[in-house]
Amino acid sequence: MPGARLEFRRVARRYDGVQRLRVDALDLAPGSFNVLLGRSGCGKTSLLEIAAGLAAPDEGMVTVDGRPVDGPVPDSALVFQHHNLFPWMSAAGNVAFALRNAGVGAKAALERAVALLANVGLAEFAHERPSRLSGGMRQRVALARTLALEPRLLLLDEPFSALDAQTRRLMQRTLLDVWRHTGATVLMVTHDLDEAVLLADRIVLMASVPHGRVARVLDLPFHRPRLRDDPAVRSVAATLDAFLENEALVAEHAA
Repeated sequence: MPGARLEFRRVARRYDGVQRLRVDALDLAPGSFNVLLGRSGCGKTSLLEIAAGLAAPDEGMVTVDGRPVDGPVPDSALVFQHHNLFPWMSAAGNVAFALRNAGVGAKAALERAVALLANVGLAEFAHERPSRLSGGMRQRVALARTLALEPRLLLLDEPFSALDAQTRRLMQRTLLDVWRHTGATVLMVTHDLDEAVLLADRIVLMASVPHGRVARVLDLPFHRPRLRDDPAVRSVAATLDAFLENEALVAEHAA
């Protein structure tokens, strides 16, 4: 099935009586790859949690395929910074667990889990426990587990931030491969400028002053794969860097 259409309308969130998030209108097309970029505390993760149905806005509405979000969203998955794998289960067992919860039989779930691990380059490690895997491998297991239920909406909260640079690049390529294969709509939070430019169809720049508003939306029409030293890619990265630098100055003067 195609990816889900995700829409935000006049969404606001307050903490201790102070508005920290305000998104009047934001539409994510089915099958698109979208990145939220901004300084810490600007509301990126809050917006992601609202999209997932894990938190409710104080005002406004979020819809998935036209249906209001009022709880956990069916056919969606959320990937965090930490893999949250069960340490006593093998890699395949962790992936199969998600399938068993969905009613898949034990044998079929294990076979599907091994196939999913092969898709992320871990076929030979399917029966290893997380403690025997590197950080990048554990995150790939978490990604395979997330994809086991074939989500139409994939939400990612800085999933590669704890990885070294080389492993991070590998995971970025893996994520792009998975996205092309599934056709899911992706909304990803990152602080990494290169990651945003190399992955996204659209970058949503979040401002922290005033809190949590969409300052600008950049559409990236570049073909993939993209190279870091491509002049067009570097130009967009420079634009993002200038935005974040200005945000830091504005926040400093507002303090």
